[in-house]
Amino acid sequence: MVLGNGMIASAFKKVDMPDVLFAASGLSNLKGADTGERLREQNLIREQILMHPDKLFLYISSYSIDDQYPENNTPYLEHKLQMEKLVQAIAKRFLIIRTSNVVGNSRQPGNLMNFICDHLKTGTSFEVWTHTSRNLIDVSDLAAMAAESIKMGCINKTLYLIHPTDIPIYDIVRHFEAFSGLAGKYSLVAKGVYYEAEKKLSTMLFNQLGLEKDPDLYAKGLIEKYFSSKFG
Repeated sequence: MVLGNGMIASAFKKVDMPDVLFAASGLSNLKGADTGERLREQNLIREQILMHPDKLFLYISSYSIDDQYPENNTPYLEHKLQMEKLVQAIAKRFLIIRTSNVVGNSRQPGNLMNFICDHLKTGTSFEVWTHTSRNLIDVSDLAAMAAESIKMGCINKTLYLIHPTDIPIYDIVRHFEAFSGLAGKYSLVAKGVYYEAEKKLSTMLFNQLGLEKDPDLYAKGLIEKYFSSKFG
């Protein structure tokens, strides 16, 4: 059973299991996430866990929760941490998935890949922080990794399901430029931070599922897969 109808929920419907409740109807606002939306998700989680006490409850969270910089503790991340604690407190069997920059057919303007694509197409200037990397994960790969983790018997754990290697934002921009033939109007700024997340499980799952581990080839594949029509 899958909760939600968005990009992540659609991918998880392809790996749906009768004894698992995939909670993929969470907040999509990476910054503000208004109070009403936070309360909606909280009530939904509590309600669904109580309605399906025997199902494994899988919650999609964010690997950015471990960010050590207080200024980055947005309402979104604070909410995600609260929801993780709620799931752990009331679900008999749970799995918390902390994931990264999920890439798919998303129209969300704040999404990193959409941001770069839109700024290249419109010729709008932007900054590229040279001390910043991101971790890209195909939404279909995320679903496959979650399903594999469940088959492996992972229960009552918090897992990082991300790409085995981060990639500098500047390299993502370069790959977009090479694919589209457009030159971005951006300035390089020596700012940013790097996330550190556990990648042993992701490396093992990428090997088991035969996924592309090279971050540059992976990024190029994502751009071709999801952004070809936008540069046609």
